[in-house]
Amino acid sequence: MSDYTDPALLLFEPHERDGIEKLVNGASPFKLAWLSGYLAARGWDGFKQEILPSTAAAKSPVSNIKPVRILFASQTGNAQSLAEQLHKSLCQAGLAAELTNISDFKPGLLKEESRLVLITSTQGEGEPPESAESFFKLLSGKRAPDLKHLSFAVLGLGDRSYEFFCQAAIDADRRFSELGGKAFLPVQALDVDYEQEANSWSEQLVSVLKAQQPEESSCAIASDWNVPSSEYGKQTPFKAQLLVNQAITAPGSIKDIRHYEISLEDSGIQYQPGDVLGVYFRNNAASVDDLLKILSLKGTETVQLDGEVVELRHALLEKFELTQSYPNFAKAYAEHPNHTQGINLLRETVADASALRAYLAERQIYDIVAEFPCRLEAQDLADMLRKQQARFYSIASAQSEVGEEVHLTVRTVEYDAFGSTHYGGASGCLASLKEGDDIRVFVQPSEFKLPQDPQTPVIMIGPGTGIAPFRSFLQHREQTGAQGENWLFFGNSRFCEDFLYQQEWQEWLRSGLLTRMNTAFSRDQAARIYVQHRLKEEGKTFFEWLQRGAFVYVCGDASRMAKDVHQALIDVIAEHGNRSQEEAEAYLDQLKQEKRYQKDVY
Repeated sequence: MSDYTDPALLLFEPHERDGIEKLVNGASPFKLAWLSGYLAARGWDGFKQEILPSTAAAKSPVSNIKPVRILFASQTGNAQSLAEQLHKSLCQAGLAAELTNISDFKPGLLKEESRLVLITSTQGEGEPPESAESFFKLLSGKRAPDLKHLSFAVLGLGDRSYEFFCQAAIDADRRFSELGGKAFLPVQALDVDYEQEANSWSEQLVSVLKAQQPEESSCAIASDWNVPSSEYGKQTPFKAQLLVNQAITAPGSIKDIRHYEISLEDSGIQYQPGDVLGVYFRNNAASVDDLLKILSLKGTETVQLDGEVVELRHALLEKFELTQSYPNFAKAYAEHPNHTQGINLLRETVADASALRAYLAERQIYDIVAEFPCRLEAQDLADMLRKQQARFYSIASAQSEVGEEVHLTVRTVEYDAFGSTHYGGASGCLASLKEGDDIRVFVQPSEFKLPQDPQTPVIMIGPGTGIAPFRSFLQHREQTGAQGENWLFFGNSRFCEDFLYQQEWQEWLRSGLLTRMNTAFSRDQAARIYVQHRLKEEGKTFFEWLQRGAFVYVCGDASRMAKDVHQALIDVIAEHGNRSQEEAEAYLDQLKQEKRYQKDVY
């Protein structure tokens, strides 16, 4: 053993130093980082007080301050990503912080927090993400705690195209204040192009916290921290190759639903059943050329984009959002001085928020430009447009089954409007791809997860393309030999044209992997029948499964189906559990808290 002793170890007895050196020598950087976080999480300040009482006493005002709690409520992963970046920034600034997924945070402990940062997205009609329902219910309810002791900041993510832009964040900020909390910063509502504003907000927050307490203890490790499985992500998508593009609805169907298989070979990308795939796409070339023609542009002009010089046509094909319209574009385009006629109508529409939402809901960018043509400079156009946002699709395969592939089930958006055929951005692009074509993708982890115990029964409710994650679930359960029972509710328009993956479900029924299956084909009879009707028909057995610990999963349309299924669940619990509607709702809330009732809706 060397005579040299690391000065950092002089606090320890010789036999203790020997043990520490044996532990850390040769350990990987990851293991050392994990150990550092582990010690922090065990209470490093208390450790210092025990070993160095004089030092602890000198810094007692600092060591007694609780870390900043960073809560994130994320639907597509953006809020989680920003929370992780903020956590890193606070650590680098020497500020103690703990990162927590709101689904892992017990709302009743809110009263014990002194400093809180909430980063949340908004869904539906201003609701928080599924993972945050219990937290927001506490905030808005009669049992909301007194928060006079709390200092807080709220960051919201949303899309100004929607009426209830960042409403969840706005509501949380208001309730924190009403309950006595004091804000570090005013609530910040971010649109889809949020990176620059998010960085500025984060810098402000770090500065405020640093000014309040410039020397804090080291950061605690995030409670749900994970090592990235791949170098590829939202900012660095993987250039994958399409293997299969196959229609799985019959030619007579009113829907064009396709099954895609994408190669992840050599990417190192890993995913779990329930995760989603982010897809970046190429805008339709003919539509881009038509847009350029209307605006008297050639496409060979260059524009500045994120500090780079890019040819305009390339940027329109690859970089910008063209198939969804949004308020910022409409407002900027309406005010451009080169308009000569008819533009007053657009300006009047832009001035009325409700009228603007209705106008944009029916139109793509091309439709607005075609209705009000104008000569633009290339950079003017680029400055009006927003960057393309990835589209997210539930993964329809288990990696344990397909290896270095990922499968999707996607309905192609196609409709006629304003004299031309319109396609969805990502779905239209995917439908046009041929075997061997490239597509940029990344995996976004999800909380829509199978139970840890493979013996647990699961009930899956997935009409239409909502069937996708349940194909993944069953593949995984088959490959891993899970013994838990599986019950599937599937619905679509017609049996003959729209029974997605019919052969696979029938084979799983024959093998016994799929214990039960109920279908609802709404247009095969005069009266419309949907999955919620089948659920009620099976109410007695359904409730028995719940009482045996079954997990319930719902995937698909958020606007109607998910709400109808939710009410059907309450009705079943009330009827077969001999409960009132209020008691049934409380039962379902408890399932949510136990993560036995999960939704992946869009």
